[in-house]
Amino acid sequence: MKLTESQMATMLENLPPAIRPRLDRRLSSAPWTPRGVKRRQTLTVIYVTTLLLAAFIGLTPQGRAFAQTIFKFFRTTDQSSFPLSQEDIDSLYTPAPTQALSLVSVTPLPLLPNGCDDPEDLYECEIQKMEKQVNMDLKEFSTSPSGWPFTKVESFTGISSGYKGTVITISYQTSGGGLSLSQGLGDFPPDQQVLSSAVERVNIGDYYGEYVDGGFGVGNGNIDVTWSAVAAEQRIRWKEGERWFELTAFSGPGTSGYLDKKALISLASDMVFQPDSSGRTTPVDMDTIPTIALAKRICGCDILQPTKLPENMSLDHIKYDPQWKSITVSYGYNSLRIIQTPHDSAMITSLDTYQDVEAVRVGEAEGQYGESPAQKTIWDSATPPAFPVSNTYRVLLWKTDTMVYQIYFDQSFNWGGQLTKEQLIEIAESLR
Repeated sequence: MKLTESQMATMLENLPPAIRPRLDRRLSSAPWTPRGVKRRQTLTVIYVTTLLLAAFIGLTPQGRAFAQTIFKFFRTTDQSSFPLSQEDIDSLYTPAPTQALSLVSVTPLPLLPNGCDDPEDLYECEIQKMEKQVNMDLKEFSTSPSGWPFTKVESFTGISSGYKGTVITISYQTSGGGLSLSQGLGDFPPDQQVLSSAVERVNIGDYYGEYVDGGFGVGNGNIDVTWSAVAAEQRIRWKEGERWFELTAFSGPGTSGYLDKKALISLASDMVFQPDSSGRTTPVDMDTIPTIALAKRICGCDILQPTKLPENMSLDHIKYDPQWKSITVSYGYNSLRIIQTPHDSAMITSLDTYQDVEAVRVGEAEGQYGESPAQKTIWDSATPPAFPVSNTYRVLLWKTDTMVYQIYFDQSFNWGGQLTKEQLIEIAESLR
């Protein structure tokens, strides 16, 4: 049955009291009412605005940069100082127990990393190998950082239980510090907190970034972790889409290759995926030569390597002194140094100035062994507690008809580890 308008009105007027209020509320939001029309228009505006914002963020560099400003790339804290726990204090200030280091057989390093034929092309070769390994086109500095020789490129996975990403780090080094460029996909890897007031917003090209100068540390004799900003530890973090970047510089003003905030931002902003390799030079710092092959090319000499080393100790760097034609091969961050100098230019040819020197034999060669007694250091005058330091070192010297060799073992870099006279001779006799 079809109702007329007058019949419909009469029926609505005669509805029972319990039904009438509910129906009125529902009818007031019906699509054809002014309230319903306004609600539909509001939802349409919200929907269109959301679509436009998503397109702006996802499809334009400006939008992606805007999206980044919503996030913070460093974990921050408002506290500039934290007390150490008693466990941490004991760990820092209790001298490491003396322990004998054991020697293991090692294979001398190849003249070049596998697959690289020319020391001068080491950077490009190593980058290409890493890109194949991680299946990723790495973003690089457009030119070699002035005064910063390339040392290595590494990848790290499983750096913590909660982080599943891969971190690729390109490293540079001078005698005054280190420079590294890290990158990866997804979230930044976990790191220590930084002081919130130290975080500065910067622009890396079209992208938003954050710059921090300083870090938390423990001064000698202190029992607090305190924030310090002395331009010796600078970091910049930024993201380009799903890829994150971190540029880190460890060097202070006046040191070799020092880069200030402006220079670091410029270096980061000029990065490219395919740098022009034509005319690209490979700067070399004579104090931090990264490979045996490059050191051989520079000195024009043979460099002997040990086949016996303390366990878990590896090559750190090589130093060449052109004045004395001397090569120093350092292992374990200067813990063990093997010095090779032509006899005609050697400054040190005996250990007669040392105390407690004794004559020894190294293979068929005559030699000397000596120990340097502990010297007073700046730490001795620090307010207790102070970092325990044992700066005694042992030295072995022997000569051939053409060369003078020395091996220095410095205990201060070994947290209680010690090598005996017999072990130093064993290392010396293993040189090949």
